[in-house]
Amino acid sequence: MLAEALAWLLTPAPATARRFGHLAESIAIAARHRRCRAAWAPHLAASRQALLESARTAPGQRIALVLGSGHLLDVPLAELAGSFESVWLVDLVHPWSSRLAARRYANVRLIALDVTECLDRLPDEPPLPARFLDEPGIDWVASVNLLSQLAGLPQHWLRRNRPGLDEAAIHRYGEALMARHLEWLARFRAPVCLLTDIGQTRLDARGEIVEWHDYRPLLAGWQVSAEWRWDLAPPGELTDGQTAFHRVAALTRR
Repeated sequence: MLAEALAWLLTPAPATARRFGHLAESIAIAARHRRCRAAWAPHLAASRQALLESARTAPGQRIALVLGSGHLLDVPLAELAGSFESVWLVDLVHPWSSRLAARRYANVRLIALDVTECLDRLPDEPPLPARFLDEPGIDWVASVNLLSQLAGLPQHWLRRNRPGLDEAAIHRYGEALMARHLEWLARFRAPVCLLTDIGQTRLDARGEIVEWHDYRPLLAGWQVSAEWRWDLAPPGELTDGQTAFHRVAALTRR
């Protein structure tokens, strides 16, 4: 708990990230990775490999745009920095681990940004993001294990601050956020690699499904280039003997 408290105090983060919970979520991800390092290792290695394979399809080596860079656990930063003239890491929170890693490379830039462009507009309908679309130097784009996370914190804000909204409306808002993200990615003129959950499963202590989400209907028009299992919460991580795993895919759209 002391490490988490220090991270909250010492991590540079926009007021928006603190108010909506993105900083707390970033700290929680780091703590869970420390506990589940061995279980997560195959997923992180598969993510890095998929990004490298996609990056080789870039028509040039000017700018690599990485959305959802986070702690860089699943981002092969050294290889990208060695392949592109510039690497732009985009996230609302850049923890110190990422800041220190980025300092090793003169061509890596950190950009603090709400990629949904919705937080300052809540509870209005989420907009279609437009950032970076007119940047002529972008030769490759990656959205890194971000899609299924976009909705959670805005939905939590709506539940707290708009009690008149029913769950169906909040669910629709989350789906609209993810759809806008996919629309945004599809508008880039560069090759795009999307790493995302295509399914989430939670099991009880008997191994029976207690929760399941399928994101594949959102992904029409995207081609799967690789797929794997991520043991997000191995035995001992959740209460009551529950476990959770995700199906993750690398998808492309040129």
